[in-house]
Amino acid sequence: MYFDETRYDWDARGSGQSWNPYAYGTASDPDGTNDGEDLWENLVSRHNVAFVFSGHVLGDGTGRLTSVGADGNVVHQLLANYQSGVAGSVNGGNGFLRLMEVMPDGHNVRVRTYSPFTDTFKTESDQYFHLVLCGGSESEAPDVDSNRVADGCEPDCNSNGSPDAFDIATETSSDANENGIPDECDLLPAFLVSPESGVEPLEVTVDAGGSRTQDGYEIVSYEWDFGDEASGEGKTTGHEFTTPGSTSIRLTVRDDRGLRDTVEHPTNVLFRGGDVTPWRAEDVGQPVFPGAARLEDSRLLAFAGGSGIFTTSDQSNSSSRKLRVPTTWSRSASCV
Repeated sequence: MYFDETRYDWDARGSGQSWNPYAYGTASDPDGTNDGEDLWENLVSRHNVAFVFSGHVLGDGTGRLTSVGADGNVVHQLLANYQSGVAGSVNGGNGFLRLMEVMPDGHNVRVRTYSPFTDTFKTESDQYFHLVLCGGSESEAPDVDSNRVADGCEPDCNSNGSPDAFDIATETSSDANENGIPDECDLLPAFLVSPESGVEPLEVTVDAGGSRTQDGYEIVSYEWDFGDEASGEGKTTGHEFTTPGSTSIRLTVRDDRGLRDTVEHPTNVLFRGGDVTPWRAEDVGQPVFPGAARLEDSRLLAFAGGSGIFTTSDQSNSSSRKLRVPTTWSRSASCV
């Protein structure tokens, strides 16, 4: 396999595919040499082969092609390589390896990419997917998407009789993550924030009970990023925001298939205004929004922000007029 989802084919593409066996000294071997297309034509397509595994090809290091053999058998050809030189490779591959799990039904195969070194899964569509072992009556018509692979040999996660890709293409199923997995089979994080906004200090509760994954699997971790260097775990948790401003709360969930996805929700923390006596309106200036100033520890705290900050907020007005404050009061002003 080459990294562009095709087999090596010297006759058709020559040096347009790097690292073809014909480009090496083996091409002059008296016993001959074979590239991917040769192996397909002379061996694989003529026998009951289900999988062909390839490696040691750079580029993005992945490739996948499904073809039909001479007897109608479906052959899955896969490339997986994580070595140095592959796009995005770190530390010689960070220990990533390709896992293939034949499910108890003997029919479906779950393909994942995992690193025991970093304890993480790759979840891009070329690193996480599932295949169908196919033969006999399953490899016969119908073929609703006309891709020369019978429907019974393609993933059908919702068991509606048509391939997942066909369901998505015809909008029978939606694909919010655009990863080729119908939403009813995918990992979809979701959460509620209560309250969504309020005055500082703002204590919120987050609830990810609306997150879901495919039947038969379960979500195994919920990780929270509150946007203020604080984090949390669990399906539900709480957090207190102490600084005014707009931020986003991020939820990352992972299920026991290794799928991982993130969603975020905006939160608005409002400045806590208050009485500013003995300061006057002309001292405080025109706040960005009502109640955007308060006295605290004998200091005037004014919330400055928004458009035209240097002409409409307290930041310029209060500092230029601070001498109007009675001498018994501190003459300092702070902006947040």
